[in-house]
Amino acid sequence: MFRVLFGDVNNGRLARLPFLGYWILISVIIIVIGFGIGAAIGVAENLAGGDIQGAQAKLQDQFGIPGLLLLTVIYAALLFAGLNLEAKRIRDIGLPGWWAVLGVFVVGIVIALAISQPAAGGFNFVIWLALLLVPANTFGGKSAVGA
Repeated sequence: MFRVLFGDVNNGRLARLPFLGYWILISVIIIVIGFGIGAAIGVAENLAGGDIQGAQAKLQDQFGIPGLLLLTVIYAALLFAGLNLEAKRIRDIGLPGWWAVLGVFVVGIVIALAISQPAAGGFNFVIWLALLLVPANTFGGKSAVGA
């Protein structure tokens, strides 16, 4: 699993169904972390007697910079894993992986700045659907053997 998410950065390929499965796995991990943070804030607020500022101060005293750094590292690793999955899926379609990911990223930023953030989200969703639905070898690349 770690090899698929973090390995084969320059030449790995990924078929459609494993792409969907790993994408769901990353999404579930992000949601669980978000719920964990929300639960920690709720527990701290309850312990602080309903004072949200007191709860935030208590959490900051308990976790502070190390907790923030840990969350940043975890989210950066999950972001890299998601981009690596996209690059592998794009290579399986037959396009240059990281260059296409960079192009999609830049176009998404331009759409967000020129039009709106929801329009950029719609663009990214369309790209994700295309990665999920376009079969391997569409543009002349080699197909993934397994995952």
